[in-house]
Amino acid sequence: MSVAGSPDRYVVLTTILIIIAAALAFWELLGVIILAGTLAVILLPLHRRLIRVINPYISSFLIAGLVVLIIITVIGFTLSIFYSHADYVWYLIDTILTWLTALSASGLDPVGASELDEWILLQIDMVSKWATGLLYQAPMILVKIVVFLIALMAFVYKGDDIYTEIVESLPGRLSAGVKEMSQTVVGTLWAIYVVHLATALITFLLALPFFYFLGYDYVVFYATLAGLFQLVPILGPSLLMIFLGVYALSIGDIRSAMLIALVGYPIV
Repeated sequence: MSVAGSPDRYVVLTTILIIIAAALAFWELLGVIILAGTLAVILLPLHRRLIRVINPYISSFLIAGLVVLIIITVIGFTLSIFYSHADYVWYLIDTILTWLTALSASGLDPVGASELDEWILLQIDMVSKWATGLLYQAPMILVKIVVFLIALMAFVYKGDDIYTEIVESLPGRLSAGVKEMSQTVVGTLWAIYVVHLATALITFLLALPFFYFLGYDYVVFYATLAGLFQLVPILGPSLLMIFLGVYALSIGDIRSAMLIALVGYPIV
């Protein structure tokens, strides 16, 4: 009995050791592979529909390619928006700091202007270092994109088969538990990816008319900011509205500050 069972233990132990060794060897790519796997979970329903009319391999390739194209397009659009409005961002920050300095000089110092100035410069320096680091990491980023594409294709193409083999290899009670847990995982991933991204997109679309009627010059820029901040849990939209409210006060635009507080905050 023990002899018959020992090979299975050796196989399991060897498999675990191989997985651990592979994870350590490709640690930098592990996050990309996990991201591809979690995305594949919510893309499998689309794959199941497509394979009714086209080859499964072609379906997985089209889905993975479309996902990568969308991600690159969104990131490129966002970076281009920020790059083209870099001077305007500096203007906003300088206007707020000048206003705070004037308040401090007049005896009204609701916020330490010098401390805020240092904090803003620190954040700008961190962003600058991050952007410079991206240039040096360009080859690795390209490798990660390729690995993500291949992993996503593989998970979409063989996802159902992998899941079926795992479930069928488990005892009955454990198999039922895994099936129930998988439903919870799918629902959670759906909320994280689809619902969260849909909320950000809706926020972007609602922000366009809001900032337009508010009289802002760079409507797309502000709408993009609103959509991005929506992806930051809990405090994201609030931070943007606070920043815009402070800027409105710094230029004496009480009307805009009130609209941001009463209309913009609930919408964005």
